[in-house]
Amino acid sequence: MRGAARLALAFAAGVLSSDLSSAAPGNERTILAWPGPAPQLRARDKSARELIDWNAGCVSCHAAEADAWQGSRHRHAFENDAFRGALAREPDDTKAFCVGCHAPEARPDTREAAALGVACITCHTPLGPVLATSASGKAPHATFASADFRSVEACKRCHEFEFPRHGPSGGFMQRTASEHAAANSEATCTTCHMPAGPRSHAFPGGYDEALVKKSLRVRAERRGCEAVLTLTPNGVTHAVPTGDLFRRLRVRVTPDGASAHTRYLARHFMQQEGRRIETSDDRPHLVAREVRFSLAGACDEAFSWAVSLQRVGFVPGEDEESATVESELTLDDGRVSRP
Repeated sequence: MRGAARLALAFAAGVLSSDLSSAAPGNERTILAWPGPAPQLRARDKSARELIDWNAGCVSCHAAEADAWQGSRHRHAFENDAFRGALAREPDDTKAFCVGCHAPEARPDTREAAALGVACITCHTPLGPVLATSASGKAPHATFASADFRSVEACKRCHEFEFPRHGPSGGFMQRTASEHAAANSEATCTTCHMPAGPRSHAFPGGYDEALVKKSLRVRAERRGCEAVLTLTPNGVTHAVPTGDLFRRLRVRVTPDGASAHTRYLARHFMQQEGRRIETSDDRPHLVAREVRFSLAGACDEAFSWAVSLQRVGFVPGEDEESATVESELTLDDGRVSRP
């Protein structure tokens, strides 16, 4: 029995493993090894136009979900300036790796379907049959239910993966799922990122101002001749920020009449033989993190403070100060008076 047919029967029997690699013969293992949003084991001979039309069928019937998806970062995963700029900087031999998550419906010979980004069919028809959190006998098509679809496994393939050219020992380029697992929480990705339930397809995340701001509590105080900022994760199981390896928190303290002091909380890297090697990670995660600044020379002065999320496009070498910052969102700021 051919692999695709065997997988379809597994669906019909209600048996969908979160790791389908054992059931995938031949080169389908390579597809599963990619960080794509789902194992794309359905027919690979569909044209870009067929994929676009297939997705349009989903949109025409599921208006509420489609309307939310249209404004989501999933929808615009391929067509946004940050990704297009990053893709242009990638070597030719890793571009397909990036496109695998940001435009999984793209065909090698044309980018026509790439504009779909992460589409309805990407997550709901990874094998061909329609997958959902629950089966329905009222739908005009067969629908198969899987508990895995509402678990972390459904998101993990695009939000946790190794550096594409480093091999298994090269470390993770993104590791949101592992950060979440360390929290030992009963929450899943959908708890925060589909807050209104199964029909909520806007997928708020790192670009949602309200969601990001409430993910961190900041307390600023003076302790002797130091300014101390305590950053505490709030209702979030992964690090703040998570996702892209260059995202970071900028923590800044500016005493009256003196220069500003700045610290970046991030995953820090060094270059070694053409690789980025992670040297430390001081992002807030699981417990509060204190950031201390000496006020020497201005111990009795008032100071202003601010914590912002910076979305960094590129860091040249190890010089974090010269990073290209694409956008910045102030999460909290304030002022501590003179003692």
